[in-house]
Amino acid sequence: MTFRRRLAIYLAVALLLPTFSRAQNTRNVLVLHVGSANQPGHLRISKVFRDIFGSDARNQLFEEYFDQERLSLDDATLVETLGKKYQGKKIDLVVSDSGPALKFLLRHGEQLWPGTPEIFTFVDRREVPPTLPANMTGIASALNFGPTVDLVLQLMPNIHRVFFVSGASPREEAYRRLSEQEFRRFAGKIDITYLHDLPLSELLIQVSQLPADSALVFFTMLRDATGHPYTSAQVLPMVTATANVPVYVLFDSDIGTGAVGGVVLDLEHDAEQAAGLGLRVLERGTASGLPVEQTSPNQTVVDWRQLQRWGISENKLPRGTVRFRPPSLWQQYKWYVLGGGAAIVAQLVLIIILLTEIRRRKSSDLVVNNLSGRIINATEEELANAGARGGIERNLSAIVETVWPGYPTHRRGDQSTSSGGSRTLLLSRSSGSLEQFSETQPILSY
Repeated sequence: MTFRRRLAIYLAVALLLPTFSRAQNTRNVLVLHVGSANQPGHLRISKVFRDIFGSDARNQLFEEYFDQERLSLDDATLVETLGKKYQGKKIDLVVSDSGPALKFLLRHGEQLWPGTPEIFTFVDRREVPPTLPANMTGIASALNFGPTVDLVLQLMPNIHRVFFVSGASPREEAYRRLSEQEFRRFAGKIDITYLHDLPLSELLIQVSQLPADSALVFFTMLRDATGHPYTSAQVLPMVTATANVPVYVLFDSDIGTGAVGGVVLDLEHDAEQAAGLGLRVLERGTASGLPVEQTSPNQTVVDWRQLQRWGISENKLPRGTVRFRPPSLWQQYKWYVLGGGAAIVAQLVLIIILLTEIRRRKSSDLVVNNLSGRIINATEEELANAGARGGIERNLSAIVETVWPGYPTHRRGDQSTSSGGSRTLLLSRSSGSLEQFSETQPILSY
């Protein structure tokens, strides 16, 4: 093997060795979700986690959906299932994405994944325990109910009632109690009625017959009063299609389902914040010492189509809060207008150039015609003068012939001699008179 080949192999190994080492240092991230994997909110959160954690080739992402509302799984079953599934697999980070998942992790996390760093997200700040395990941190969300009612009053100042729709699951009951605390400040201004203890069929009938001076705020529907499990993605479109008053929501994933809008929780933004925190924990190898972070305030978002449907003015809304506004004619046809305008301008320039050229040609033709007329007139005058001179010459010749019969006559500039005499006659061409008569030469000049 030549020296050059050996050197090339050594360089290749040196360059690829760090890559091989990083590939061998795999970091496993487990995310615990609560609810159905097909819920729009979970789909958004999962995509964010896959994109951010997957940006590092060392990370492998595993996701588990408890779906307890539909499957009614108890803790013992979940612990057994997860223990068997991940037996022998080293987990480097566990992420819980809701209050129930956090509570499960607090109860059984050390048993399933001892010593593993843990973070939580999508947990209302009021649900975060005052004391956390040393190797746990997370993102505290702000699921506020009051600001959406403020938005309702801002857009519909003449309403007197707000109906709050939610399911009957234990989780939804806990959030309903939180909403009651926030809604106390509206006492004496509007009446708030809770629709949480009805079967779905009766709920749909009731929301179709609400008073005209009212609005509806939809939270979630995981289980109705009969115990039948649902998802909000199933129920909310039914409610918005049936309700005879505007519907407002609390999550940005619910915008676009027929609701007017709300002061909503931005799921994607919060998921990005949680994933960024997870990457920092992976790099450090521990969550110890990292404080619990707060999410940014909820954002006001409304659906332009529903504003038109219910005749609600958007004048009081901050700029940038309206979604689904159809593009203006300018936005739709901007490039066509610009292209057509450019073509028209180009044609106008060409027309101006052509008109200028035509005007210049006409001016040139006029000059040429004037010159031609002057030349023709001068030629005619010259010919007329020449004709007059010819007549004078003929008359003089006749006179000379009369005076000197047989005497030769010549034009000026021509000379002829005669043996019979030596006279010279010089005629002036301008006057036609006899200027000089000489007998020195026998020539008649004129």
